[in-house]
Amino acid sequence: MKQLAMGLLSHESAMRGFPPLAVATDDMNGNATRIPYGTEIVWSGFYGWGSFVLPFIEESSMYNALNPTKGQPGPATSAQKYALAQTKLSAFRCPEDDGPDLMEYEAGKTYLFTNMYASGAAVGTPGAALSNYVAANRAVGAVPLGFSPAGSPSSACTTKADPKRGGFIFATMTSFKDLTDGSSSTIALGERGYIRTPKAGGTMVPSQSSLAGTWVGGGQPVTSAVPADGQMCQSVGLAPTRTINSISRTYRTLSSLHPAGGVNTIAFDGSYHFVSQNIEHIITITTKNLEYTDPVDSVFERLIAVGDGGVASFE
Repeated sequence: MKQLAMGLLSHESAMRGFPPLAVATDDMNGNATRIPYGTEIVWSGFYGWGSFVLPFIEESSMYNALNPTKGQPGPATSAQKYALAQTKLSAFRCPEDDGPDLMEYEAGKTYLFTNMYASGAAVGTPGAALSNYVAANRAVGAVPLGFSPAGSPSSACTTKADPKRGGFIFATMTSFKDLTDGSSSTIALGERGYIRTPKAGGTMVPSQSSLAGTWVGGGQPVTSAVPADGQMCQSVGLAPTRTINSISRTYRTLSSLHPAGGVNTIAFDGSYHFVSQNIEHIITITTKNLEYTDPVDSVFERLIAVGDGGVASFE
């Protein structure tokens, strides 16, 4: 995890910003208008922040082979890149997590590429390589497809105007100057454990499964749909609607198998902090959480939100 922290800092120094949460492959290919500043697009997947940090964590060869740049096909539309996405990278794995090397296919989710290479696959089919680390997108709740938050100029993705936003948002880099609550008191990365809770027949239970994430990003069948934070956070982001280590809906929050009852996190200054599962986190499970007018009103929220004005301490 420390290697990722140093990689993020090196990316900020070299690129004048931290990597975005994700970028739609269609955006890179010039075939679509970026959300949140455009309209609906036909998209086939996205590269996550982990893809962009590769050159800064001694994985330049993987970055060059993957080549997540404009004009190049994404892993959801390229057999070669799909194979690269199945490469286990130790920097993205928690040593104490007992998850598999590859994520398992779960219908309707973007953990792996449900596309021409995996569409129609049986539940449990291996997909993209697993990652235990996700980037902070929003303090409470990822913006879902088709939702327009009050005060938002668009739908489906949060923006810098959102007081609940974290340091990683779609198609936009965050710099140190954006971290007005302080780089030492704002979460950049946290961990998500691999926990599989199947129903009868082996199918996944989205409300009871914690399925970690992927380092490369995600994908889906090519359809007319906007990239939504809700989809991207399944694979690469943190936008909790349940508390740490909650038994339900943990595929967008933080979780681990650590006996101490909490998770490891990295702040934007690169410092390490263990966050207890008992940290104050006020959640009302309604769309009110998604409104820009909803207050940032608990300790965990303040540690995620980058500029709400309510500075919190890890201690």
